[in-house]
Amino acid sequence: MNSLPENATIVEVEGTGKYYIRVDRGGVSFFFDPGDKNITELIADTTGLKDPMALSQLAKDNTETIDELSFEQQFLDDDFLVFVGDYDSANENWTDILNNVKNITERETWWGNKEFRDEYIRVYELATDDDGVFDRTTFFENLKTNDTIGTSLGTNRAFFNRTVDERLDPDQYGMDLDTYVGSVQAIAIEAGVPLEDIKDNTELNDSLKLVANNLNNGVYGDPNTKAAVSKASQQVIALVNPAFRKANGGIYTLDNDILKASKGMSTVSITTKHNEVEELLNQFLPQSMWGDIDVSKEASKLQMEPNYKYELQEKLKDKRFAQFNMYDRDISWSTILNNKKGSIKAAWGIDVKWDNPVLNDIISMNDTTKEGEYLRGKGMELGIDKVKNDFALASASAYGDGVIKSQNFLEN
Repeated sequence: MNSLPENATIVEVEGTGKYYIRVDRGGVSFFFDPGDKNITELIADTTGLKDPMALSQLAKDNTETIDELSFEQQFLDDDFLVFVGDYDSANENWTDILNNVKNITERETWWGNKEFRDEYIRVYELATDDDGVFDRTTFFENLKTNDTIGTSLGTNRAFFNRTVDERLDPDQYGMDLDTYVGSVQAIAIEAGVPLEDIKDNTELNDSLKLVANNLNNGVYGDPNTKAAVSKASQQVIALVNPAFRKANGGIYTLDNDILKASKGMSTVSITTKHNEVEELLNQFLPQSMWGDIDVSKEASKLQMEPNYKYELQEKLKDKRFAQFNMYDRDISWSTILNNKKGSIKAAWGIDVKWDNPVLNDIISMNDTTKEGEYLRGKGMELGIDKVKNDFALASASAYGDGVIKSQNFLEN
């Protein structure tokens, strides 16, 4: 490259020895700080030229000199000055720089809005005290709540606020993204996608990361809200299971950016949620009450919204409690059932099935004293071997005293 790219200029701040790379785009001037490079080094680095005479001429033709006061005054001009970051010559070239600015102007469209820039300047001035000391934290926090800025953005407020969060604490912003990547992958797994598919399917993995990035960026709203997480979940469901897309008769719209990222994605094998619904039924509801539950319908809901399982749990708890309110609502049915099966096993020496009427009787009693007497009497009536043998042993023991206390066997 024998010249600087279009819209790119090297700016010398007179009397300071400082140079900046400036890229003008969309009425905004974006500045990169090249660090300690002098102008010759900077031009050589950004153009690839080595000839001293050519470098000298290029420096003369493509460098603007501005005094320090005028440089600072640009904060108050329409052609607003924005510091984008440091220019690292080891990693970046002019193409990267211009692409970076292009991404900023495309993503942060509000920079082209004069009303936004004017209010930005006012908030900046309010965060600067009489001695000229700028309070960076106050400035960014005020940006996030300023109503005038909110109406001039042309985009959702959450998206803007997350760009502010990124500038305020980029390390935390990056950690948030890592967290959301894990959360989105967990949603996919909950939706029935095998972990191996997430690891091995490049397009799927990239698409899930884009959903996480959108969630972190505030594209779906404040990422701390249930609505934003629900939107991300819907994108994941529509991504991994095309049957749920509106285009295929489903209920969710897969956003264009996710659709584009998933282009060429191989078919994802998804396990149904029928087994998971049945596990919840076993845990929270008597099998005699399963007839009122549409397992396929509940499985479909669970596949569309993995977190629906918590709502289903509460629904099943309420249904069980309405009939068996002698037990605490939050005690699982499986715990109640296994305890009472254990009581019958101890008294009779045999296992009974869930539909045994004696099991239902002692569950309804919820009284260990009464159930013991009931099981011994019922066992004798039904001719249960262990009950008859225990009775014989009790009788033989009592016979040694000359008294057969058969009534006590049934009552103790």
